Amino acid sequence: MDLDPNHEAYGCLEEIRKAGQRAKGLVQQILAFGRRQPSEQKAVPLQALVEEMARLLRATLPAGVDLQLTLDPLAPPVLGDANQLHQALFNLCTNAWHSLDDQPGTISIRLGSCTLDHPAAAALPGTRPGRHVRVEVADTGHGIEPEALRHIFEPFFTTKPPGKGTGLGLTVVQAIVQSHHGSIVVDSIPRKGSTFTLYLPATDAAPEISAAPEPATRRGTGQRILYLDDEEQLVSLGTRMLSRAGFQISGFTHPGTAIEAFARNPMGFDVVITDHNMPEQSGLQVAEELLRIRPDITIVLCSGFFTDELKEKARHIGIHHVLYKPNTIQELTQSIHRIVQDAQTPRLDG
Repeated sequence: MDLDPNHEAYGCLEEIRKAGQRAKGLVQQILAFGRRQPSEQKAVPLQALVEEMARLLRATLPAGVDLQLTLDPLAPPVLGDANQLHQALFNLCTNAWHSLDDQPGTISIRLGSCTLDHPAAAALPGTRPGRHVRVEVADTGHGIEPEALRHIFEPFFTTKPPGKGTGLGLTVVQAIVQSHHGSIVVDSIPRKGSTFTLYLPATDAAPEISAAPEPATRRGTGQRILYLDDEEQLVSLGTRMLSRAGFQISGFTHPGTAIEAFARNPMGFDVVITDHNMPEQSGLQVAEELLRIRPDITIVLCSGFFTDELKEKARHIGIHHVLYKPNTIQELTQSIHRIVQDAQTPRLDG
């Protein structure tokens, strides 16, 4: 936001932003997996996903590693979760890189389509006959010995030295592929290299034309916000960005100080935004004290993880809006506008 789009650093910062958004999505996937919630299935064009992943991967590969892409632009989309598929492909590429043992080599990613008949589908556990997208990740690394090849998808099995691997990368890949009703095949020759091939069922559903653009930052009209978070960096950034967006912000890092400021001027705030997990007092405890002072104040509770029990407790004490962390400035300003306009609606948002 501070740079002109023509600045030489702008493109790099845009890639950092995209990587941050992808990391956010992966964390949300981990939380969803822990809650055993179904992932969101959409038509995913794998060509765009592979190209994005390759840009991130190239930034970390040493100069001696050649990353080659052969992508069929006519390959159909697959029905799945883009974050999970990105994670699976990134895990495979990371394994390919590690197999080179810091030596020059090549990682090849090939994307195409194929049609599996009944015998071919029967030979690939988990697949059904029909059109599939085929993704190959190949390397010129040290390969995998036949004995190890039988165990590579087992949890915690790894041929890497201590500190180099967890033994979970390929287990996660296989779980993701299976959850997408696909199959994974491995071909490897010791001291020659390995090829991992994914077969994912194609879909006729139309993918989104492009990744959803960032919503425009809504301009505030002087709404007065009390912003509380125990992370000083978040308060500093939030205060700066929301002030720039047209809001009047009072930022605090200590619950007691925030409560005192509110008690001195209860009518001086339109909305309170508070983190939940804080060492001194939780967001729920802060909200209870603020609501005792002014029962009609609109409070937004922020957290990276909301259980049904936490939502019910929030609703019980009078909090009707929640926001999942992390959030962008665009998401935050959009939410504030919606909450201010709909402050009296007795329900949980978010």
